[in-house]
Amino acid sequence: MENVADALKEGANLCENKQFAEAVKVYGKALKQHSDHHELLYAQAKAYFQLKQFDEALANFDRLLAFFPSQADLISERAVLYHHLGNNQQALEDLDRAAVLEPENPFRYSSRAWIKAALKDLEGAIADYERAIELDPEDAIAYNNKGLLEDQLGRKQSAIKSFEKSNEITGYQPELKVEDTSPATGESTTVDDIPSVSTEDTSMSFAHLAQTVKGLLRDKKERKDFLSFLKKMGKK
Repeated sequence: MENVADALKEGANLCENKQFAEAVKVYGKALKQHSDHHELLYAQAKAYFQLKQFDEALANFDRLLAFFPSQADLISERAVLYHHLGNNQQALEDLDRAAVLEPENPFRYSSRAWIKAALKDLEGAIADYERAIELDPEDAIAYNNKGLLEDQLGRKQSAIKSFEKSNEITGYQPELKVEDTSPATGESTTVDDIPSVSTEDTSMSFAHLAQTVKGLLRDKKERKDFLSFLKKMGKK
């Protein structure tokens, strides 16, 4: 199929019907005639991703970044692939690069925080969430995730404050379950049960976070829905 527009349309329809292997073939056939077509390379990479063929998707992203070496979104998406391939150090290098390119984009810091947590750099991850919050004070997800890490470090009061701020932004009203005594005042305060998330199990959430970034940054309902997803995952 020589017509790129037709290939993109057919591939998109196949992907919509979850026929990703067929979509890869359609894009591949068109790429034989248009080997450097950016939209075809990107669409095929996304289909490879759905098939969990991460090496193949990575090869496409490498080609795309040869054309667009300063495109932060492409760099960030490639980081997701490195993460799925078990190379969190390379993922971190890509996310560092994306943050340098877009230092005022809060997502660059919140996404990097996931990888830092996976690499056991909890302090670095918290610092990134704090920077994301500084840039976007309404980022309830960053507050929630910062609270999870603070709780893992035993900073109960800081974690409670982070969760409370997250809940305040989204209007989430948790069930009051756990009684906590402040070491500073000795006063008893009833708070929501704090979920825990293993820093070793970030694959699904990091990919979800990366894939939904545009909605998370712009749509309050999507932020709230994703926050509910995180809380449910934390209680498993």
